[in-house]
Amino acid sequence: MKGPLQRTRLASAACALFAGVITQVAIAQSIDDPQLAFKLKLPEGFFPAPHLLKENPDYVHAHAILEPNGEPRAILLIQRLRGRLAPGRMDPDRVPAGFRGRFYQLMWQGFEVQAVENRMERDGVDVITHVVQIPLIPEGIQLKLTGRAVREAELRAMVPVLVSGIVGKTNWGKREEKPFSPTAYLAITIGALAVGLTALYLISKRAPRGTVLVLGLGLYVLSFVPDKSRVREIVLLSGVVRMLGFAAIILGIIDAIRKRKTLALPEDKRISKSP
Repeated sequence: MKGPLQRTRLASAACALFAGVITQVAIAQSIDDPQLAFKLKLPEGFFPAPHLLKENPDYVHAHAILEPNGEPRAILLIQRLRGRLAPGRMDPDRVPAGFRGRFYQLMWQGFEVQAVENRMERDGVDVITHVVQIPLIPEGIQLKLTGRAVREAELRAMVPVLVSGIVGKTNWGKREEKPFSPTAYLAITIGALAVGLTALYLISKRAPRGTVLVLGLGLYVLSFVPDKSRVREIVLLSGVVRMLGFAAIILGIIDAIRKRKTLALPEDKRISKSP
């Protein structure tokens, strides 16, 4: 009797869900959460599944896509984290035992956020779960997308669509709307080094002995000032300053030795700069 009863309950739940599609599909295409201050545009096919919210008191939104036979095709759960997220990546060494997944990165509003894909077995069925944490204010949220492993490619394609559809304010500072390409960064580095080396050469010709050496030491020490912003431009600037500082130290030593030898020459052997 237990088996037929379970099938009856599942059939009733499926009917209720399909009825929800007819009555709620118009409002199920987006989420507007004023308490957590974010909006999310959902892909087609998702509709509310409020019965899933009972699994965790921190679940605030639950949506699902069903197969034609009533089986869940994909389940989306949004969880409040009751705190703000700090910049940084998850520690792969802290994953639970039996973890069969991978870490990967996604872009959200110009920021790089980390996601986790995990494969597991539930009731004899292989399922895949993607988890992404979004640094919203007043508190972060976590997206959890689950589906059968046979839908692996579809789930992977759906995750970045969901993440890019989230709109809200973040505590991660200013965002990078359009990051430069590696070629642009290389060109900027070469140009900055060329300008800096030219300036150092001109200074060595006109400034007193030891000026370039002191300047180089200052630049080299300055480049090691710790920075936790993880902004590419700051990292690039730090590297350029370090290279210029090292070059200035070498140039300053050579300049000091050359000027010392010039001063050591007799007066009649020095090259006069006046006509």
